[in-house]
Order: sequence, then C-alpha cells, then structure tokens
Amino acid sequence: AFLLQALADNVAELASLRRLLRSRAAADWPHLNWLVEPAVVDGYHWARLVCVDNLAHAGTSAHRLGACARALGLDDLLEVVEADALAHADELAEADGGGDGEIDLLWVDFGDGDQLDAFFTKYWPLVNCRGGLIVVHSTLTNAAAREWLARMKARARAGDDAELGLFDVLSLLEPHKMRQNSCTLIQR
Repeated sequence: AFLLQALADNVAELASLRRLLRSRAAADWPHLNWLVEPAVVDGYHWARLVCVDNLAHAGTSAHRLGACARALGLDDLLEVVEADALAHADELAEADGGGDGEIDLLWVDFGDGDQLDAFFTKYWPLVNCRGGLIVVHSTLTNAAAREWLARMKARARAGDDAELGLFDVLSLLEPHKMRQNSCTLIQR
C-alpha cells in the first residue's frame, strides 16, 4: 500500500510538472534545471504497481491489497497477479519479446532467499536497462540472502559482468529493527 501511494504521488507530481512545462507560465519561470524536461513532457505516460504473489504464506496480507487500493482510490494503478513469481517471469519474458525491459522498480520479498539466483536470472532482462532498480528485502541479516549478496557485490566489483553487464549495489540497514531490517538496491 505504501509503494502504491508513492507511485500515485509520483504520477500526480509528474502530471503537475508536465502541465507547468507546457503552459505559457513556464516561460516566466526560471529554467527548471533540476529535471530532465523531455522525460517529463514526452517520456513517462503510465504507471502501474504489479504485485505477484502465490498467496500461499499463512500470514500474507497480499490478498487484501486490492480492497485497500479501492479504498484509497488507487485501484487503477494496481494489478495483482496470483501466481508463482518465477513462473510469472517466463510469461513476462515471452510478452516482452526481448525488449529493454519495462520494469522500473522490482521489489523482491522472499522468505529465505534460496531462490534469489534463479529469480535474478529470470527477471534481470525485464528490468529497465537505463537505470531500473531491483530492491531485495532482508539481505543483511538473513544468512542465505547474505551469501547471495556477497556474490552480487563481487560481480559488481569485477566490472562488466558477462551475464548482467554493469550494475551498482547499495545495501541499507534499519538498525532499530531486530528482523527483516534491511534491503539491497541493485541498479541496472
């Protein structure tokens, strides 16, 4: 729900900027040197949060996201797909047809991280190759995810990876939390 609201806020801000840049009033403003005008005016026309979850976890709240989105008036930005995430990647790859990837931000929330390598291999080509982000939850205090993260950092330090190309890795720790207290951002 927080990601969905942030997406809606971003869409509204870009729409406001687009109106400003297209108006006559924009000529009276100082040059807006803090944004890339063509990207605002011509480049960004849709937004969507796609949640892929098999809903098998006993404590999941994912099945309530649709009702939450409707209550917030944001259901037009949300698509909930009840499926296995690895299988869904194959469907997306077939639909993408080998393009540059349409996913700008991919949030990965696995339990123990034992499938991160397979997940990453399948989804990497689907992520926008011009700076798309993959955010992996709970990477610094989870043993399996830490091992995966060490391999990813080594690959990033090595430079132009044969499979992944160039990418950056940044991990963030939430020290006030005992569990699930970190995430890692990987930028393509």
